[in-house]
Amino acid sequence: MVEKFIIHMNSYSTRASEEEIFARLVQIVEPGAKDIVLRASQIIEKQNSKAMLILYEYDASLGGMGIYQFTEKRHLGAYRSLFYVKLSLASPYVKELTRYAVHSACAYIEALLKKVVHTWPWEEIGPENYPLGTLIHRYKRHLPPELLDNLLWLTKSVYNFAKHYNNFENDENDPENYFSIKEAIAVYFICRKLGLELEKLMGKSQEELEWD
Repeated sequence: MVEKFIIHMNSYSTRASEEEIFARLVQIVEPGAKDIVLRASQIIEKQNSKAMLILYEYDASLGGMGIYQFTEKRHLGAYRSLFYVKLSLASPYVKELTRYAVHSACAYIEALLKKVVHTWPWEEIGPENYPLGTLIHRYKRHLPPELLDNLLWLTKSVYNFAKHYNNFENDENDPENYFSIKEAIAVYFICRKLGLELEKLMGKSQEELEWD
């Protein structure tokens, strides 16, 4: 079982292309999400407020906790990293902060899985220092196959490349510019949807996830 998991994880050895990211966006969220991402990304550098309103409106339609709710203060617990997604996208330097936005969106998934591991009494080792891939492995028996596949893809083809300055296909790219603006927004909505699925499986309220 472990060997099969390792083989599956290793199958994602390169950074996800823009085409792959948008294909997952359509599959995981819904086809209309692609249009929202493209509309906002085209104007976000010059008309940031207008672009953010587009994103907030769609984000709110997904339900749950998202950047549309971060008006005056950051939320804590599992939602803390979503605040940094908002800071990145709302910044006048958004183009230079795309890697940070992607990293922060994926960190939300990692934080949720850490809460899950704490939830189960038969987990004997604390997850504080475990990376996302290890957390998925520890919890995989509780995950529906499609959700597991999407989380594995996110970890190996997106999150690992946002975390580490390596495996660049184009050496002229700076680490901060490794993801385009539209890729960063797409990854955020992918993480939002996967997060909602995880939260439903966990059965915890937003208050518990924020303060637990």
